[in-house]
Amino acid sequence: MTNNDIFIVEMCVRNTIKTVIFFVVILVFSGCGAMDAFMPSAGTYKVNARVNNLSLDDCSFIGINDKIQPVFESSIYDDPDVTGLMVFIKSTTGEILGGKVTYILEKAANIEPEENQQQLHMEDTDDKQDNLNENIQDEKDLSSDTTADNNDVNDLNDELRITNKSNNNDETIIRIKNLDNLPYYPLPKDLPGGNYTIVFQVLNEKVILHKTEKNFFYLADSKFSFKDIQLHLPGIVSGSQIIPKGTVVMLEAKLDFDSSFEPYITWYNGKKIISEGSYFEGAGNLLWKAPEQNGFLSLRAEVFPVKNRQGLAGFSQDVSLPVSTKTSNKRLLLNDNFDILHWYHFEGSLIDKKMPTAVERNLKSTDNRPPQWMPSNGTYGLLTGTGVAFSLPKVSLSAHGNKSGKILFRFLPVQQGEIFTVQFGPFFDALMNLSSDGENLVLTLSSSSIETISETFIIQKSDAFIAADIDFSILHDGLTVRFNIIDNLIKSGTALQPMSLAVPLDGELMITLGHQQKNTESLGQEAARTVDTYNTVQKLSFTAIWNEFAVLHRSAMETDEEKVKKEPEILSEAAGAGSSQI
Repeated sequence: MTNNDIFIVEMCVRNTIKTVIFFVVILVFSGCGAMDAFMPSAGTYKVNARVNNLSLDDCSFIGINDKIQPVFESSIYDDPDVTGLMVFIKSTTGEILGGKVTYILEKAANIEPEENQQQLHMEDTDDKQDNLNENIQDEKDLSSDTTADNNDVNDLNDELRITNKSNNNDETIIRIKNLDNLPYYPLPKDLPGGNYTIVFQVLNEKVILHKTEKNFFYLADSKFSFKDIQLHLPGIVSGSQIIPKGTVVMLEAKLDFDSSFEPYITWYNGKKIISEGSYFEGAGNLLWKAPEQNGFLSLRAEVFPVKNRQGLAGFSQDVSLPVSTKTSNKRLLLNDNFDILHWYHFEGSLIDKKMPTAVERNLKSTDNRPPQWMPSNGTYGLLTGTGVAFSLPKVSLSAHGNKSGKILFRFLPVQQGEIFTVQFGPFFDALMNLSSDGENLVLTLSSSSIETISETFIIQKSDAFIAADIDFSILHDGLTVRFNIIDNLIKSGTALQPMSLAVPLDGELMITLGHQQKNTESLGQEAARTVDTYNTVQKLSFTAIWNEFAVLHRSAMETDEEKVKKEPEILSEAAGAGSSQI
């Protein structure tokens, strides 16, 4: 072996020994718990605030009675570097509000008592709060649990105060036993509602090891709550919440809030945003089409009291949606009824289910407004009224051999006004109009050449959808009409007698749901400017929610006995289902 070979071997041995010593030292230090001192942990701290058992990452909105507890998301009990935590609030302009609160470990605190200062050694925060609660209860009977809890927290924090003046700001120092269970942080008094940032500074004596900032919105004493998400099915609903495959359902976010707020809503399917917008523009209601497969799907809604939501986490609710291929929607008619001319389900669309692919058969807005959908009693439908009307394509009964027909519909009167109108040819000045007058339904026949006749039907007071039909025949001597309520909501003693209009007509007719406005000026300038907003929906005169509407051709004029025998069985089943739901 040469000298060069010997030298290389010696170098390898020396390097090996150094490596072994290095790892031995690391093992010794880590075993003795001094690893953090050897390798500083600054920058690894995760600090947050918990409000009502939710972190600010889960919900960034704080009310006046909420309790705010600073938390380390990972325990730092054995961390020798951390001696305290400073917390304070700053405005959007960076101004510190209400001073700073510093939580200091008792072993690190070095504060000399003064005459105008109070020191409190906090041995156990939970025990101290329990004792304080007992004392307060002995002194007086508190009428409100929420107010009592809030007062206890404020009294506790007041008792823990040690005040130092620094930079014209009060600094509250709280001595604690450990940083894993911190007392509640007191918000500045008289803090106005709005956007703020809460700042957490992890301290080693006076050195800041780590800083975390969390945005939040302070609600103050304003009311805002996200109650739940309600499911509304189309058609005639029963008690079941099972969704038939491919069905378009409506999900409604139920909110309760003060008028000062303008809520903004985002809907999620998993992490994918499927819809978002202002509550006042209808975003609180979501139309969602179920898949064609069985299973449970979960959707989520996140609600913000304000539109400016950057950096904030809203109030969230989830809803589980069971979808089945073994159930179906109930309707007033059977699919195999060959007398159907037009059939609208109002399942989130204006499509004619008789011929779904024929766009020309869809309902058309007479006022160039998009459809508005409204939930009620577990179902939903199309809103119509004054200035918000939709027309059917022109119907020609003469093309089917005679001039007898039936209009079958299910609707919910909202307020008084015109519900729908039928105009008869050839001049379309002969009208059949159904309207609501308080608790009454009024059927009117009129023409420019003869006196108007009408019949009033007293409806039992209810928020139930009404299933009804109107049989009509155009004969040589005029128009004959019979109105029939299917759901047995007519009060006893109310007669449903045929009505006649002696005027020559052909077999053409035009049908309009709602009442077409001649111009928007009668709505007022502001309503005309904001006609597409949800606010306007509330201000306009809506008269009905439509759940189903069909026009049928009758092959021959029937007697009353024949009509009863030929009435589709589904009508009685539908009436029973509707009554049980209501």
